[in-house]
Parts: sequence; structure tokens; C-alpha cells
Amino acid sequence: MVSYRSVVRLVGALLVVVLSPQAPTAMPFDPTLSEIPSEVRLPRWEEASRAIQTDRARLERCLEDVGACPTPRLQAWRALVIDLQDEPAAVQLAAVNRFVNRIPYVADMDQYGRSDFWAGPWRFLQSSGDCEDYAIAKYVTLRKLGHAADDLRILVVEDLDRDLAHAVLAVRDGGDIWLLDNQFGTLVRAEEQVRYAPYYAVNEENRWLHRLPGAAGAVAGR
Repeated sequence: MVSYRSVVRLVGALLVVVLSPQAPTAMPFDPTLSEIPSEVRLPRWEEASRAIQTDRARLERCLEDVGACPTPRLQAWRALVIDLQDEPAAVQLAAVNRFVNRIPYVADMDQYGRSDFWAGPWRFLQSSGDCEDYAIAKYVTLRKLGHAADDLRILVVEDLDRDLAHAVLAVRDGGDIWLLDNQFGTLVRAEEQVRYAPYYAVNEENRWLHRLPGAAGAVAGR
């Protein structure tokens, strides 16, 4: 689970560098979204990004040689990626979502003794994690399957039903935008998921602001 306090800290930094105290909510990949200024640090994502870069080499070795996959789950991940290489995007998205969602959920505090830790895919695939770890693992797996970073965004949202911060993976496939969510076994169209109000999104190339906590605006899909 994404710590709400980490979202508030981000917002505090944004208020220092953004002239307007509010930013519009919008669908993922909306071209009018504001980029988060470079002065604003996202330490959890920065830490995860470093882990992703390190893990890419490990995962590549695992794909090349099953002997480099030290656990049954990593071996299963390898088989998944190999089996999906030539499948249509829709099949890949659904299969990756199902596979990653089968990994048991464990809160950061229980696993790491801290409230908000974004794990790299190698660590998560060998153990477990919470919402942003699922999103990161799906992101990296889809990148291995050839999806462009520009079509993938890890989206931090407010779950209006549960009144807490949450993270999902948003994927653009042609004219469709799908949410890959550890709370749902099937893909959800972004425009149909009205329980989420996005805060911000990240990928390897950029960061985007959707809205500040408390700002008026439509939820995802409205």
C-alpha cells in the first residue's frame, strides 16, 4: 500500500514549486497533464528505479538460462515471458496481470519494518509485496515483452471506496487504456474505474501530476 504520508510530502514539495495550488485530474496519458518539476524528488520511485535497472540484468540472465532463476516463482515468470512473446497485446496484459496477482500480498511494515518501500521486481518476484510492488513487477514484465515505456505508467491514486492511497499500472494499447490492479483478477478499462482519483504517475522517462489531495476534480474515468 502506498503511504498516504508519502503522497502528502510530495504535495508539499509541489506546492513550493507549482504556482497553482491545484492541478486537474485527467485520464492516464492525457496530453494536457502537467509534468512534475525536476526539483520535486520522488525518493521511493527513485529507489525503485535504481532497483529496476539492477534487476534488468538479473532478469535477462534468468530468461537466457533457467539455471539463473533461483526460485520456482522466477522460473515460472521466465516461462510466462517466453510463452507470451508472440501473443497479442491483449493476451499479454491479461496473463501478466493474472500471474503477478497470484503472488501473496504482504504489507511493507510486516515485510520491511517501514511503511512505504517500493521493491524492485527481483525482490518482489522472490518474496511478496504490496500494491506498488505489483505495479512495478507488471511494468517490468511488459517492458520485457516489448511494450514501450511511453505506453506504461505506474499510477498512484486515491481509492475513494477505502479512503487510502493505492497504486496500479496503467497501460495504453491502441485506443484503449487498461488498469492492471492487484485488487482485480481481470483488466479494467480506465474510463470505467470510477473509484480511483489519480494523484500522479511515473515511468522510466517522466513523472506527471494529476491532482493534489483535496483538489476538486473528476475521478479516473470521469
